Amino acid sequence: MRTIYAKSRYTGQMLSSATHFRYTAVMDNLTRAKHRGMHNLVLPKTDPFWDTNYPPNGWNCRCQVEAITLSEAKRRGLKVRENSNGINGIADIDFAYNPGKTDKLDEILAKKKDRFKLNTKLTSKEVNAILKDLGNFTKQRDLYVWKKGLNDMVDEVIVKNNQKTPLNVVQVGLLSKFISETA
Repeated sequence: MRTIYAKSRYTGQMLSSATHFRYTAVMDNLTRAKHRGMHNLVLPKTDPFWDTNYPPNGWNCRCQVEAITLSEAKRRGLKVRENSNGINGIADIDFAYNPGKTDKLDEILAKKKDRFKLNTKLTSKEVNAILKDLGNFTKQRDLYVWKKGLNDMVDEVIVKNNQKTPLNVVQVGLLSKFISETA
């Protein structure tokens, strides 16, 4: 699910007026050393580093990327690098891609499912549990996209009062359990 969220977040960040990305790690005792080392790294959002290191960068990775402007980075006292020369990638092999730059998520998911089946470190019970969770991927992705579209519309029309089209009524409410399960 984090990969799906990252894809949507990346798309929005690339459309924003921000010129840079700031890598952020949670910075607690669960944070990997490599991820901790990237905390507050600021690079242009078009730098090739993000092609293979846009989070998540491993299983249970909680890192994120924040889109910021150059002036915002300077105001916060962040060191802004012009490029990623000399920076080693941190993504695990299965995560060394940018989820926002690929339309091949289904292909990537199929490869990961195959790797789970071959993983000798996991018990068959663990593999089956993981595969069951991954089995809901398409449904969860579609539901997320639908909710995201609704949230974006509500934000634009109601919160920002930006009615680009003649829209008189917007119905807002919670999705019933039935709709969210069948959507």
